[in-house]
Amino acid sequence: ECMRFHGVACWQSLYRETKCGKTKCVLEVYHRAKKRGFILSAMAAVISYDSKQNAYSAKYISRRNVPPELIPLSEEHRLRFVPSFARKLLPTPDGFNTAVNTSYLYRVLEGTNGKPCPGLAVELQWVMRESSPFGWWYAEIDSVQHDLQ
Repeated sequence: ECMRFHGVACWQSLYRETKCGKTKCVLEVYHRAKKRGFILSAMAAVISYDSKQNAYSAKYISRRNVPPELIPLSEEHRLRFVPSFARKLLPTPDGFNTAVNTSYLYRVLEGTNGKPCPGLAVELQWVMRESSPFGWWYAEIDSVQHDLQ
């Protein structure tokens, strides 16, 4: 889905290069490293295929030097491309050059007319440290309080 969005047309060469570990793209990974603190998160990572391990290698976009996570093929459901509503905000597709672009430009509460309500499913964006990338967490709004100031 990612490569199609970015305009890669030759699927035979893409397949060969992917199997050799030469294809990289930025995807989001659910449940980073399957650690308790990352349950229901979606973290950006540069993904490639490691044929020796028969798994995907996820190099998380992080300010710290974090070792890559190996994601077995049986868990490829943890990988996703940018949600469709946000793709129009990505750089203009031009093949592999934009497939590894690490900028994520989401809009706040798009499609809600700016009026969040209880029960609305959202992805909450946060950043832990200055100059670190954003993280994403799934949530459902429980209640809304308006600050009149």
